[in-house]
Amino acid sequence: MTQTLPVLYSFRRCPYAIRARLALAHAGLACELREINLRNKPQALLDASPKGTVPVLVLEDGRVIEQSLDVMLHALRANDPDGWLAPTSGSLPDMLALIERNDGFFKHALDRCKYPERYTAEEVNHAQADALTWLAELDDQLEATGYLFGQNPSLADMACAPSCASTRASTSRNGTSSPGRTCRPGCSAGSTRPCSPK
Repeated sequence: MTQTLPVLYSFRRCPYAIRARLALAHAGLACELREINLRNKPQALLDASPKGTVPVLVLEDGRVIEQSLDVMLHALRANDPDGWLAPTSGSLPDMLALIERNDGFFKHALDRCKYPERYTAEEVNHAQADALTWLAELDDQLEATGYLFGQNPSLADMACAPSCASTRASTSRNGTSSPGRTCRPGCSAGSTRPCSPK
C-alpha cells in the first residue's frame, strides 16, 4: 500500500516531539500522527528507526528524518510563513548554536533535575545551578528583545520552549525545587518518561 502522507511517530509529552509537531503545524504540512507507547514501541517505528526514539518522520518516498531539529528544518524550508528561519536579529547559524547549547548543556542539567533519584545530591544541586544559569540567560535575551532573536518568534524560540516548560512540570511532579525561572515562550508540557535527545 502506498503511503500518501508523511508519518510522524511521536510521544505527546516529549519536548523533542513537541517541537517537531510545532514546526509541522506552523508550516501547514499534513502528516499522519502516530502517538506511541514508549514501553511497547510499534514494529513500524523500529523498522524505520532502529534506535526507537521519537520523533521520527517517515516521508512519502520512504526517507526517514530521525532528529527533531531536522524535522523542524524540513518543515520550515518547505513553508515558513512567519520567517522563523530568518530572525530579525541574528542568523540561522546563531540560532542553531543556541539550540545546540539548549540540547546539550541544558538537557544534561535537566535530566538530573527531573530524575534526582539517579544522581548524587551534589550532582543534582550542580545541575539545578546550571539549569538556573541557562534559564536566566534566556530570560535576559527575552527581556531585551521580546523573543530570543528579535521581536518575532523564531526557530530558536520554538525549539527551546518545550524543554523550558518541562523543567517546571518535572520539578513540581518530583518534589524538588524548581531550578529557577522559566522562559516565556513555553507551553504546558512535561514528560513522565525519559525521551532521548533528538
